[in-house]
Amino acid sequence: MGGMLAIGFLIFIVTFALATMWYSSGEAAFFITLGIVALLFIWDINYNQGQLMMSSIISIGNWLGIRLWTALFLFLTFLGSYVFGNWGKAIVIVVLLIIVLYSLGALEPIVKGDLSALKGVVKVGG
Repeated sequence: MGGMLAIGFLIFIVTFALATMWYSSGEAAFFITLGIVALLFIWDINYNQGQLMMSSIISIGNWLGIRLWTALFLFLTFLGSYVFGNWGKAIVIVVLLIIVLYSLGALEPIVKGDLSALKGVVKVGG
């Protein structure tokens, strides 16, 4: 059931973005779609433990596949690069980084200037 919901959401996002580009502009499609996906990421991480974003879209065997968050990231990167070039890719990566830091609880200390909060988030080695 989670896989069908993920596929349905991906189809909705792609259709919404294309329809917005057709009837309005690429910039509106990019920013509105990015906002919807960011809100979904935050909701899923905070209240659903990330289960929707980890749903498989395509699976090959037991280990190879594309998950919803990967498909959305690729789609938004392609949409951003189509509309804004390299700046669109940078916007998507920065928004994804902010969402990840927020979900790990490290964004607020970093905003206050405490970079030691990254010690608990980033682990190098093993």
